[in-house]
Amino acid sequence: MAGAFYPVPLALLGQRVRVRWEAHLVRVFQGDTLVMVHARVAAGVFAPRAGEAEASTRQQAFVDRLVGQCERVGPALKQWADAALAVRGVRAIRLIQGVLGLTRRHPRERVLAAVSEAHAHQHFRYQTIRQLVDRTPTRPAPTLVTEDPAIRPMTQYTLEDFLR
Repeated sequence: MAGAFYPVPLALLGQRVRVRWEAHLVRVFQGDTLVMVHARVAAGVFAPRAGEAEASTRQQAFVDRLVGQCERVGPALKQWADAALAVRGVRAIRLIQGVLGLTRRHPRERVLAAVSEAHAHQHFRYQTIRQLVDRTPTRPAPTLVTEDPAIRPMTQYTLEDFLR
């Protein structure tokens, strides 16, 4: 099932269960009793619980605020956040918060470059984004030029030049 997550009733916590999967379904058994049936999901994704609503109005307001923060950082981050929400639903909230946190510890340009690459490859995991940010090279700081034909030497200035 390649790292996907499927919920089961809490009563089964600590008990052995048997899992059978096929192309589109995952079935969870306790002994010979079928306990849960889930549609198969991609690696790293949590399967929704039965009857789980997509997003409450409070969650939606919070998501809108997060996407607004992403837009202020840069359009690439907003596009990535929109795509993450489309793929992962409300489970992308923590992911987006984490990536916004990266903007406090790393230069904005590095984070934007990382999410652009992640978006191109449809990567929506925090660890992937963080690794991309760490791998992105930093631009060297510009050096200041002290000698240039356009700059007059300090010996040509007089005190009267500054007092006028």
